[in-house]
Amino acid sequence: MRIVKLVHVDVVPGPDGPIIIPELCVVRSGTQVVWRTADGVLEPFELAFADSPGTPTELRTPETGQKDFASKRMGRRQEVLIIAKPVTAESLISYDVRIGTSHIDPGIKIMPR
Repeated sequence: MRIVKLVHVDVVPGPDGPIIIPELCVVRSGTQVVWRTADGVLEPFELAFADSPGTPTELRTPETGQKDFASKRMGRRQEVLIIAKPVTAESLISYDVRIGTSHIDPGIKIMPR
């Protein structure tokens, strides 16, 4: 079994507004997940989760319960980076992506390690 330590979720332009790829992100506890715009796209976005998905990497502390995350400029793109929370059973969490006037409703599934 290959252990993945970093997963990217892309926030990309679509014909009717931004889209999320993949729409359902499946990761294991402890995986770093980065939501990011394309290179050169600097429009900020926000993620609003129904339940806390994990801890922002800059805190690196036990579960904070944080549910809302604002993107930050990282070089030539906007990003949100978290560490998926520990779970003992599969945890499906819906969230909204807010970018400009658009709202998108994808999800993340966190699996036990």
